[in-house]
Amino acid sequence: MAHEELSDEEMIEFILENLEEDGRVRTDYLDLECVNGRPILAGRVGTDEELELIDEILSDVLNIHDYENTVWVDDTLAFEKVPDEEGEETRDRASLDDDDEVADEEPYDEMSEEEDDKES
Repeated sequence: MAHEELSDEEMIEFILENLEEDGRVRTDYLDLECVNGRPILAGRVGTDEELELIDEILSDVLNIHDYENTVWVDDTLAFEKVPDEEGEETRDRASLDDDDEVADEEPYDEMSEEEDDKES
């Protein structure tokens, strides 16, 4: 069935399922309604990239060209904890890769520096 033949409720479900299945756009803060077959997206995403991906997915992947996108970028969402690929632990969306962390670095100890000065 072509998306033009879907009811408003089916259109909403069709779009949300495809956005979630794609996985590049978080739908947690998106609102979607459909009026006479015309989707209207509202809400917020964490990055400009996600905002652009919404348009790309709707127009290029789902072949929907008549829609309204009032979604805006909320930078605070970019630092929100999200499930990792396995869905187990959480990580910051904007964090560096764990591989970039400095390994085995000794914490700075002011007391040991004072003791070194006394010994000299």
